[in-house]
Order: sequence, then structure tokens, then C-alpha cells
Amino acid sequence: MPSKRCITWESAEVQKKTSYSASIGCTQQNGLIDANNYKRFNARTSIDSQINKWFSVGLNLSGYRGTLMDSWNRVSGMTQFTNRATPVEGIRNEEGTFLYHGKDNPVALLGRDGFRRDQNQQVNGTVYVQVNILPNLTAKALFSVRNDERSEEGFKAQVNYGLKNEATTGLREAYEKQTWLNWYTTQVLVNYNETWGKHSLGLLGGFEQIEHTYKKLEAERKGGGNNELQKSLSTLDASTQTNKESRYEVAHRSYFGRAQYDFADKYLFEANVRIDGSSRFASDNRGGHSLPFLPVGESRKKNS
Repeated sequence: MPSKRCITWESAEVQKKTSYSASIGCTQQNGLIDANNYKRFNARTSIDSQINKWFSVGLNLSGYRGTLMDSWNRVSGMTQFTNRATPVEGIRNEEGTFLYHGKDNPVALLGRDGFRRDQNQQVNGTVYVQVNILPNLTAKALFSVRNDERSEEGFKAQVNYGLKNEATTGLREAYEKQTWLNWYTTQVLVNYNETWGKHSLGLLGGFEQIEHTYKKLEAERKGGGNNELQKSLSTLDASTQTNKESRYEVAHRSYFGRAQYDFADKYLFEANVRIDGSSRFASDNRGGHSLPFLPVGESRKKNS
């Protein structure tokens, strides 16, 4: 099915020292059955400003929310039921009730078997500040956040059909799942570049820290309930409820530096050093050290 763009708006402007852009969009996609569709809303904005010759700042924000709706058996399951049916098998008897031929009747289940809803949401934000300390010396600090949230819920309805109601989908059941993921990144870079005569020197120092958290909650129930009350897990048998929880946190921190010296655009000397630490290591040994890297090279540009 073709997608339908329900909303589109974009704007951008560049002034002497400030530029910005923004956009909002919405997309809707209908599936092969009425219960199946997808909707997505998204937005984005960015601002960069040179406050004066010493300071510049920037902000970037983006996010989306997507919702996928489907039947309990999903489109894939309904398609499988349809492919298994033969052309000579009837759908209804003379009284209009659904027939059962030893396998699922897709028409009997269509629009009656329940629902599944998967919703994903993501928000990204980055802010930075750059300071021009000297003509050849700059420092930049950046902080970014990414938040992902996922919501899943579903309800399986009880459907009975056939001449003697011999076909059944079994007990009603439902589930709810919530997942949260977050990333926090902090970064600081200091750059120095100087050229005098045939000599060029470049120095870089930096710090980076990344934190990641994860949490997921799940709940399920079976039995009881009512086909007309599908939006709440609490309508089903409370004695059958099962719960699950999982979570973890991970952090990483790095310090790094680099020095480059170039003579006459012909000979290059470079030194690198980096120190990394991680929460994945043992608590008494979380700071890792890397050996310096000292490459020396000759530029072919001048010798060719």
C-alpha cells in the first residue's frame, strides 16, 4: 500500500551570525488488513550562533514516534491461514455461521482475534559551546542525550466458531512491555595549531565519557476477561500474572592526546596517547592504559 504524507513543514534561515532550520513531518501507511497500519511523526531543529569572535554555540534536537498496529495473528499469520485454505472449502454455512475444516478459518478470525500495538519513540539532543581562546587555540565542549522508549501491548481475544463451536483460539491473554534506553555523552576537545616558516605544529587533547542505561518491564496474564475489554491487562485473571524485569548500566571514559609536527610539508612526526576506562572491568581495575603510538613518515607530495 502506498504511504500517505499527512503533514510536512520545513523552514530554514541564515543571518549574519545565526542560522537555524526546523522541520515537522508525518507519514501514514495502511496495511493489507484493516487492523494493520503504521503512523510516524517526526520533528527536527538546529540552531548555530556565533555570539562574538570568542564564543559560538549550537543546539540540535530531533525525535520521532512511530506506532505499528496489527491483529493478534499479525498480517503474516493471516496470510499463512489464507494460503493453507483450499478453493473448495467454504467460509460460512447456510445459517451464516463460520465453518471449521480442521484448520484456522482466516475470515472467522479477521478483525476478531485481538490486537498488537508496538510504539517506538526516540529523542536526540546535542548542545555545544566553542571558545576561541587564542587565534590558534580553541576549546569545544559537547553534551548529547539519546532517549529510546518502546511500548508493546497486545490482547488475544477468545473466538469460537464451527457447527458446534469446535474451533477455538483458546484462553484470552494479554501482555504489556516497556523498554527504556538512554545514552549520555560528554566530550571536550582542545585544539592548537601553529605554523612558522617551514615548521607546523598541531596539538589535540580531549576527554570523552559515555553512559548507557537499559531497563525493561514485562507483565502477562491469561484467562478470564472479556472480548469487549481489550485495553487493560487488569481485566484478565490476576492469579496468572507473570512479571519480568531486566536492567543494566554501562559507562566508558577516555582521555586522549595527539601531537603532530611537520617540516617543510615533507617530513611528519606524530605521537598519540590514550587512556580508557570502563565499568565493565573489575571495580579495582577500571582504568585501562594504552601505549603511546609514535609514527614517523615522509610526504610523497614533495618527493614526486
